[in-house]
Parts: sequence; C-alpha cells; structure tokens
Amino acid sequence: MLSRDLRDIVGGLFFIALGGYVAWSGYGLGIGSAMRMGAGYVPVLLGVASVVLGALIFASGVASRAPRIEIVWLPL
Repeated sequence: MLSRDLRDIVGGLFFIALGGYVAWSGYGLGIGSAMRMGAGYVPVLLGVASVVLGALIFASGVASRAPRIEIVWLPL
C-alpha cells in the first residue's frame, strides 16, 4: 500500500513552524533597511528562507508516493 511520505510532511511543517517563529520574533527587534540593517534583519531573512524551504519540502512530501514505513518491534 502506498501513502504520502510522512517524514517530508512532518519535516516541512517543522521548518515552517520554526522559520515562522524566528521571523516573527526577529520582526520585533526592528528590521531597518538594506543600507542600515537593524537587529532583526538577518533573523527575519533566515526565518523567511526557512519557511520557503519548509514549504518546498512539505509540497514534495505531499506530491510524492512512498512505501509505508514498517517498524520492526521485535529487535527493540
């Protein structure tokens, strides 16, 4: 049975949540401009980049089909 790639979906959602939090908290520090960067300029840019990367990972996980992950419990 084929299902969606759960690892990419969860990983993408994690990157989106983490990047959103970093961008939101960095925005409160003051962004400034490209000529005079404020304390929150780099965190906001990294947060937005992380959200974009997470969206791409999430979309690839939703679009792809992967075999269902089987966990072998006996050796554990």
